[in-house]
Amino acid sequence: MIGVDASAGYRAGARSHRGHPNITYEDGDIRRMRFTDNSFDGAVSTLALDVLPEIEQVVSEMNRVTRPGGVVASAVHQFLGGMTAFDLVINTAAVFDASIREVRDARAGRHAGFNGCLICASGMSSMAERETQNLG
Repeated sequence: MIGVDASAGYRAGARSHRGHPNITYEDGDIRRMRFTDNSFDGAVSTLALDVLPEIEQVVSEMNRVTRPGGVVASAVHQFLGGMTAFDLVINTAAVFDASIREVRDARAGRHAGFNGCLICASGMSSMAERETQNLG
């Protein structure tokens, strides 16, 4: 199993808190993975598709590196009621930085079921979407 993240801090945290002899954590860009086509039985994205502006590219890459019949999965937060603190920060930052504005604007069109629609549109043969709640 290989974990890919561009953040050294996240990789260090994963190694520290989720270390396992069968898991390797690598620096990388999930929009352009170094792996050949059909390299893995599955690809999983956790808490990334809801914040990255290029999600179509990420889902396409996940599909590309997963063998036919494999599983492509994601887990994301749905903040349909908004995230007041986050909205304040991103809207303020968007005034000063065009790249932040692009991220904010790309996120604005997402809705419940958006990731499922995207996965189906990417050519995968089937999709299941499940809503979960934090009970703790």
